[in-house]
Order: sequence, then structure tokens, then C-alpha cells
Amino acid sequence: MDHLLLPFRQFVLKVHSRCDLACNHCYIYEHSDQSWRGRPLGIAPETAAQAAGRIAEHATRHQLRDVHVVLHGGEPLLLGLEGTRRLLELLKRTVETEVTRLDLRIHTNAVLLDEAFLDLFATHDVKVGVSLDGDRASNDRHRLYRDGRSSYDKVVKALGLLRSAKYRQLYAGLLCTIDIANDPVDVYRGLLEQEPPRIDLLLPHATWEHLPPGLGTPRSRRRRSPSFTRSFSSRPARSWSMYGKTICIEPAMSGFPGHTLYQQYTRWRQRCTYEESQRHPIP
Repeated sequence: MDHLLLPFRQFVLKVHSRCDLACNHCYIYEHSDQSWRGRPLGIAPETAAQAAGRIAEHATRHQLRDVHVVLHGGEPLLLGLEGTRRLLELLKRTVETEVTRLDLRIHTNAVLLDEAFLDLFATHDVKVGVSLDGDRASNDRHRLYRDGRSSYDKVVKALGLLRSAKYRQLYAGLLCTIDIANDPVDVYRGLLEQEPPRIDLLLPHATWEHLPPGLGTPRSRRRRSPSFTRSFSSRPARSWSMYGKTICIEPAMSGFPGHTLYQQYTRWRQRCTYEESQRHPIP
């Protein structure tokens, strides 16, 4: 039987193997796999050229109209302004053709994000996603420098630039890692204050043997996790109506198919743009 061949259309390109924060829920740096310690800091020019060439080869072979490349890390801005410029120029001239449009994105913790980087991203039309875990208290529960300093003020300053008229078209949205110890309404209020076009909600890294705090064992199907599901579905839903805002909410989760929490998120995920409105409060 013939199988349908589905080509890849999105590529996550790890461009730097280190991070300038020490978020204690990070699955790369703070958990058991410490193999990052032996890896090169930044992507080598030869590696970047090889990756760009293979992406272009794949796009040409399958006649793809759009290819999405996300620069990731570690913290990708640690590659530096000139290193990032060279990489973007390489990707543009190698991947983009008359047939294929290259959609470039970067995901960052934003502590290094400034006007120089944003001007560069505007030149190459690079959309910017930012990690933020809510209001100051919620964000500072995990997203700290290694010496314990808060990252919140620098991130909010960068988001202020992204929200400005000059750079608003680059603003892709926010990624929030959930912690049920945080107040869910405070989390959503903190996220909405940054006026994101979309929000992605992420569970902390876990396995079937080591579930996130607050979840019941998967083998007991009758057992529910009411504190988790109610905290991050029912209460925020009421608060959205109260604040009069509608926004695109996506569960950026994997590894828990069929789980109660996943089912809850898929029920109330919405595809809509951010707006000040009393229309369509999220159910």
C-alpha cells in the first residue's frame, strides 16, 4: 500500500547551546540530562550552511510554498547581533526562492532583546516569541538569573518595545509555563497586560512516571486533578469575561494524549486575535 508522504514545513534551529537565565523548570539545563555541557556554544558557520542547504533541498524537492524556521536555544540572542545577522542572511539567500517563501521566527527569553536586534528582525521580517510566566510574582518563581536576580523588568522592557507601533508587526506572542502554585487569574492578567497576539500554555517537563505537581496517576482513570484543571480553565475563563479581552490560547503540550487536562485545554482553545472587546468571552 502506498503511503502519503508529508514533507516537513517547520524546522527548529538550535543556534546557541547556553542560556543567560537559570529557570529551575528548564528541561535542558536543570534536569538530569547534562549533555549540553560538552556541546559547542554557538552554531558553527559550516553547520549553519549545511542546515540551510538541507532545508532548501527539502523545500525544492517537495515544491513547498512556505517553510518556517524558528531560531531557538538555549538563548538564541547569545549568538550576538552580528552572528544573528549572518545567520539570517544565510537562511534568506539559501532557502528563499521564487517558489518558496521563508517564514523566520525566533523564541527568546528577551532579556537581551533591544532596538538593535528588533531593527535587524524588522529588516528580515523575523517574528519574535517571548517566554513569560505571568505577573512578576509568577514569573519570578522560576525565571531567574543564576544568582537569584529577577528577569522580569528586562523582559517587560523588551515587550514594551515589541508592543510599540514600530515593532508591533514582529510580535508573535508569549509562551507561559504553568505552575499551579501561581494564582491563575494573576498569571493571565500579567500576560494580557503585555498585549500578546497569542498565548501558548506549556506544562513543565514531565513523564508518565514523574507527572507535574497536582496531577493524579495516569493509571487511575477515575482519578481527577481538579486543582490543576479548575485553576487553569474555569477561573481564567471568568476573568477573561471580566476583563473584556479575547485572545488566541493554545495548549503547547505533548506526551499526555487523552489526559483530563489536555481535554480541558482543547475544549477552550480559541483562534482569535487580541482585542479590547466584550465579544466572545472564552467559554
